[in-house]
Amino acid sequence: MGGRQRGDQVCDTMLDLVDFPAVVIASFTHRRDTRFARTQLTTNGDVDSWQVTIVAMPEGHGVASATVTDVWVDDVTSSKPNRPALAAAARRAHALALQSTPAPDASTLLEQESPRASVDLWNAPSGWPEESHEDNTLTDLGLMFDRARTHEVALFGYAEQLSETHWLATTSGRRGRSDERSARFECTARHGTPTRSNWWGGSAAHLADIPIAESFELLMTGLRHQAKRRHLAPGNHRVLLSPSAVGDLMVDLWWAMLAVDAVEGRSVFSGSDGRLRLGEQFGPQGLRLTSDPADPLVPASNLHLVSTSSASASVFDNGAQIESVDWLRDGVLTSLMSDRRFSRDHDLPFTPAADTLALYVDAGHGSLGNLVARTEHAYLINCLWYNRLVDPGQLLITGLTRDGVYEVRDGEIIGAVDNFRFLQSPVKMLASILDSSHTSRTLPREMGDYAPRVAMPALLVDDFNLNSISEAQ
Repeated sequence: MGGRQRGDQVCDTMLDLVDFPAVVIASFTHRRDTRFARTQLTTNGDVDSWQVTIVAMPEGHGVASATVTDVWVDDVTSSKPNRPALAAAARRAHALALQSTPAPDASTLLEQESPRASVDLWNAPSGWPEESHEDNTLTDLGLMFDRARTHEVALFGYAEQLSETHWLATTSGRRGRSDERSARFECTARHGTPTRSNWWGGSAAHLADIPIAESFELLMTGLRHQAKRRHLAPGNHRVLLSPSAVGDLMVDLWWAMLAVDAVEGRSVFSGSDGRLRLGEQFGPQGLRLTSDPADPLVPASNLHLVSTSSASASVFDNGAQIESVDWLRDGVLTSLMSDRRFSRDHDLPFTPAADTLALYVDAGHGSLGNLVARTEHAYLINCLWYNRLVDPGQLLITGLTRDGVYEVRDGEIIGAVDNFRFLQSPVKMLASILDSSHTSRTLPREMGDYAPRVAMPALLVDDFNLNSISEAQ
């Protein structure tokens, strides 16, 4: 397919076709996807795709967008932008914007700070897919399948490698490009009658960095522990949360950190006196929840790309450079997400968020296994599933534990207990932390589709509400 690295051409062509303020985002995605069920491959292939979105924002009117995937016109010698398709999308977006009411987040588009830097960025090689990273996914899965059949275990799951390049151009002269990679692997192992079930997932920039073959023994260890099971009555219990489970809860917390909701009284971060709860203590000293695009554990693009305005971001802020933001520092709420217009109107900092989240606890040390070894008594929750917000005012979340809840006594896992529906606020949970492992990159099971760059510790917390027994495996 021609034009793979020529998103700048598409952006310039689209802007040549418009005579109104607009933002253009061209995106190229390369996805390698491997899926398996009942210990057999079901899907294995690569897909390349293009998408161009234009956001029209004619002055005095509203905002509207249109997307086109038929981006290129291919001939024998070259690939050229598909001008008719791009022009049709531009007309469609403009017509819809003229029919819309003025946008509440309207601001002047950002201008380019350094035109020369922009050209250099656009012309630099993206680093993929030409760069070589040995992919042993199929070999590793073959080893897992052989071992699984020997132990009469059924495996279900997938492996995915995603590489994305986005080009940005605005009529105000702003230019930018971002290149990102993410990979994830997850596997569920099932065995026996009644069925015992265990899950493991991992995330990295490259599949080669995820220990796929080694995950089988982790899955088998959980299945062995489940051979001994006892009933546990619902109630508030001391629990150990795996990094994956912590990640799911912290993503929910992160997504609730919206300045507009807090100002309008719809948030756990809204004060009873109408003031924001910025500066209040929500967790222990040494706890930091952060989004840092330069974090070596979970690096992300620092280019703000927004195709649709929301409570957390505005299309008028496209091209802003994203800085590191501590949402909680030393357990204190220090920042809330806000676009430029809302920040200006309410005297708040402009805080766009990078697509990355990490929780650090200064006193945290060792691995999840080390945390188990120094725990006198608790219930280890492997992962969470089907999390849903019940009450925004308390950030109360319900969901299910799945694929393993284990009893820990005197530093050892002694067996498994029931699965539960839980009812818990991540805000309350932060105030109940007793111990922590070090922070590592993880895959939140529920939120991994939406938050692929997450680093979390395992946590020992008090008074976690296991509300009722669940029949989920």
